[in-house]
Amino acid sequence: MLVLGDVAGSEATTEGSDLVTVVELEESAPARPPRRPRPSSLRWGAALTLGVLLLLLLLPSDDSQPRPVLAEGEVPPPTDGRLLDWPGRGPWAADEQFVGEAIQAWRDTAREDPDVEPPGDEVVPLWAGPVADAQMTLLQSVGADGVLRAAYVSDMLYGWLQPRLRLLATTRVAGSPDFFVFPFVGPDDRRGQLDPDVLSTFQMLPSPDVRSGDLRVLRLEGTRVVPVELRDDGLSEPWAYGRWWIRDEPEIAVIVNGTDGSLDSVVRLDPDRLLPAAPPISLVEPRWGLDDPYRPEDYLAGAAALASVGAPSGDVAVLGSTSTAAGRVSLVHIEPGGLTRSRAVVVLTDDERTTVSAPVPMDPQAQVVIGTARTREGELLVAAAASPQTTLLTIDADSDVLATGGRVLATVVPRSAGVQVVGARAFTGDDSAADRAEIAVGGVDAG
Repeated sequence: MLVLGDVAGSEATTEGSDLVTVVELEESAPARPPRRPRPSSLRWGAALTLGVLLLLLLLPSDDSQPRPVLAEGEVPPPTDGRLLDWPGRGPWAADEQFVGEAIQAWRDTAREDPDVEPPGDEVVPLWAGPVADAQMTLLQSVGADGVLRAAYVSDMLYGWLQPRLRLLATTRVAGSPDFFVFPFVGPDDRRGQLDPDVLSTFQMLPSPDVRSGDLRVLRLEGTRVVPVELRDDGLSEPWAYGRWWIRDEPEIAVIVNGTDGSLDSVVRLDPDRLLPAAPPISLVEPRWGLDDPYRPEDYLAGAAALASVGAPSGDVAVLGSTSTAAGRVSLVHIEPGGLTRSRAVVVLTDDERTTVSAPVPMDPQAQVVIGTARTREGELLVAAAASPQTTLLTIDADSDVLATGGRVLATVVPRSAGVQVVGARAFTGDDSAADRAEIAVGGVDAG
């Protein structure tokens, strides 16, 4: 969040946190006492006023001289190989005057604030143009210290339009990010006050890999994953993430493979940073390994599993997921921070809700894991997962086989069955050796 700071007038950028405190109030000079005009002064003043009016009528207006609009490929690529090889985008990326003013704002702040590293000789716009009522650009440059930085320059500060462009944030850039993100509060209130009901908003500048469709960015909205829509001007469509003074939940985005939808990475969007950060929940591989890549739904299941034990962060491994008539079923291994033993839960997600079973102890060396939960109708859901080497998995109830299948299996046991113990058996290779896990049905709690 860009924080409104000291009214006294200093501009400061804290690069470590991408936080900027930039407020400067310009005081007007004391007014001089009025003088009594002479008659000749009135005549000359009237003539001068008439001349100025005629001159203004003859001069072209600002509306007839719009900023130059970017044509694809008009901004030359960077010559420094350390810069991001991204095309300059945005309707004003070719406007040398606007980009020059933004570069000067960066240099001016660096001259006044020793914590801000000035740009180098080559400064390239990644994007430039209007955003809502504001003007904004993202610049990149390699400083004298050899570090690549991106700089966010705008005339919007915390929902207030400023009289000039200001450096709002800088960040070090390592590697090629999937996107930059711009948090802002809007819309602007022309009276210089913030509407208490206004929403904080994120907007994204995607990398060429995202623009091409090789990667896609989705954001989590409750228990759903929602695509981030891209616009023709190079930015994404903005989306609100909550009231500007409330941050109950972190904003999570997932990057997926554009071809098969498999999960590439998970990141947290920070209102104080231009680049995404590490999420509070780490989705790790099971000890026995993965046979298929994770999907975005697996992160949702892992987050629900940790939340069920009151852990805001930790490591989760989805042992297996499958679809049933009752909904999507995931068997999740959780290791919240501070716990001395591993536990497993069943996460059942349908169109209306997510149900998490009570956690049960899990042997980290086990080759097969079983869990149970109650469906919305109160029936017993049994889920089992085994290592990728499994060739056959069975679920039984009171020694009677109920279901057989691959390494991930789930089945619903009717309430009328009256079973006492359910189990799962995993076979590998020639089926001569089987690993078994079982659980007592009594006291099964949906969590």
